[in-house]
Amino acid sequence: MQSGLLNRFGVWVILLLSVSTVMGQISLGPNTHDPIIIIAPTFNYLYSTHSTKFQGFGLNCSTQLNGRLEVGLGTDLIDCPYHHDNGLELYHLKLVPIYGLLNYKYWGNRIWQPYAKVAIGITFMDYKEQNLAIGPELTRKSERGLNAYAGVGTRAHLAKSVEVFLDAGLTGYKMSFRALDINPHGIAAKTGLLFNL
Repeated sequence: MQSGLLNRFGVWVILLLSVSTVMGQISLGPNTHDPIIIIAPTFNYLYSTHSTKFQGFGLNCSTQLNGRLEVGLGTDLIDCPYHHDNGLELYHLKLVPIYGLLNYKYWGNRIWQPYAKVAIGITFMDYKEQNLAIGPELTRKSERGLNAYAGVGTRAHLAKSVEVFLDAGLTGYKMSFRALDINPHGIAAKTGLLFNL
């Protein structure tokens, strides 16, 4: 599974760098105007509290409200082939969160900026469940629930209108007060490029 993660990440990096080149944004130096729209393709990783590794891709679209605050919308597709949760064997678990996000830039200049990020939305989950206490059959399940994320990150300019970013924090894909709900949660990280349009 580790080599699969590296292969996916390598393909994603090559794709993002290719898009950056094609967009013709390779002049050095930061963008001199505040962007109207910020598009961010992302590579996502989750290490759950059950030691399961999830990975996937996403897309965020945001806009700046002022020099420090940025709001937007995003969606991801994150999956894993196997996840053990609450005594159940879960296979082909797919998570599709749709969320609103808020970034707050602490300080910085137009070259480098640290920020705090929160996101909240809804997650659509699909998986096959096996309960060995009942039998070996797989049952397909679809659920949805509250998605929440809080973390910190940093971004740095690569070119005139292109930035690279990395953030990490805590996330839960189906926040619930019921102990036996399927809720992949843990330490999450995102990286990708920001295109300032």
